[in-house]
Amino acid sequence: MLPALILQPRTILPLATLLLTLVCCGDGPKVHAAEQCQPLLENKCRACHFVTYICPKMDDNRGTIYWNRTIKAMVKEGTVLSVDEQSTLVRCLSSRDAQARSFCAAKK
Repeated sequence: MLPALILQPRTILPLATLLLTLVCCGDGPKVHAAEQCQPLLENKCRACHFVTYICPKMDDNRGTIYWNRTIKAMVKEGTVLSVDEQSTLVRCLSSRDAQARSFCAAKK
């Protein structure tokens, strides 16, 4: 039997909210952004661009504003990327992400 405190009306809503948050938004099946960087570069960026086009721009340390604008332009041109994928690409291209760097090193 549940303690009386849990069944009080003022505690039911916060408990329900916590439960829904854990079920819907927990770290369970979600893939972390760092794990998606290299596959996105390989499957999305390389679909249209050579590595010799992408990697020098990363070496120039282009910032978040540049990459955000670039990714938005690519989506306008027809690239299919979710909002999370766009954020992941902006982060990994602008932050010297290890996977992005290994992507460039492996292709040279």
